[in-house]
Amino acid sequence: MQRKEWTVDPQSWVEVPVPAFATADEAIARHRLLADGTIVTVEMKPEYGGVTGIWHRGDGEIGLDGEVPDELRIRLMMWHTYWTDRFDPITGWVAGSHAAWWLAEGRRLHGLLQEQLWWRFEILDRFDPASTA
Repeated sequence: MQRKEWTVDPQSWVEVPVPAFATADEAIARHRLLADGTIVTVEMKPEYGGVTGIWHRGDGEIGLDGEVPDELRIRLMMWHTYWTDRFDPITGWVAGSHAAWWLAEGRRLHGLLQEQLWWRFEILDRFDPASTA
């Protein structure tokens, strides 16, 4: 998620990131919803047996039907399938795979999902080794 700036919640004095698609007031409101458990934290990571790679801890993969536009859901499913078809947990990427494309596409999709689902989910990036999430 690209941050536009940071702001401080005047109630908790916590610094809150403000994404490029939101206002400071919206970011503070979301921060409070996240703190009280209204916003669910999920992880974006590929797993064998999954379809989209969006997982709720302990509850399995979440469905995205109706949550995001069909085009985004299909791109996410293609991204996940690319990984399941070309990655071996023991040996890594199979020859001829484009791991760099997969990682870049995952970053793009993560950003789009964050924007689409911002008021409902906190989506942690668990697929990108460079991620700080």
